[in-house]
Amino acid sequence: MKGPWPHNLTAAFKARLPASFQQGKLPFVFFCMLVLVVVSLTFSLFNPYPYGSAFQVVFAALILGLLWMLHRGVALETILH
Repeated sequence: MKGPWPHNLTAAFKARLPASFQQGKLPFVFFCMLVLVVVSLTFSLFNPYPYGSAFQVVFAALILGLLWMLHRGVALETILH
């Protein structure tokens, strides 16, 4: 593999995505949504408020649901707005 390492890393990441997430800006959207889920679940582990952790888990489930809808074919504009 020739070229700068960020391009190689991006190509390797894109190759492992489902086919519905490989075109256009969808790999970036997929990565950002996955980061939001991981951060939200991490915050739920260390949240000092009584119902704060439940809110974080519900937020992560909502993001995963939107990601699933995007995978099923719902338009990106519908998901983001």
